[in-house]
Amino acid sequence: MDTTRLGHCRGRQAPREWAATVLGAASGPCEKIVRLLRIGLTLLLAWQPWLVLAAVPLHSAVNLLAVRLMRISLPLTEALVAVVGVAAFALGLACQ
Repeated sequence: MDTTRLGHCRGRQAPREWAATVLGAASGPCEKIVRLLRIGLTLLLAWQPWLVLAAVPLHSAVNLLAVRLMRISLPLTEALVAVVGVAAFALGLACQ
């Protein structure tokens, strides 16, 4: 990417390139863990469709918290997402 056209980023790495560099290596395992959350919530919604009233705010809250925690600590973010994802997946399997 040519950073000379970005003005405020001249001579530095563009923000998108930086994010791709930093998050690229960690996004693979983290995305697989996030899939557990989505699959677990899907299983719960198949069991009781009215749970969508709880699932939407829960999913949004996890996303928001993960974005805020990512600035502080990537391992802490992955741990939070893993705990919530595994819990949702286990609960979804238990309810089937």
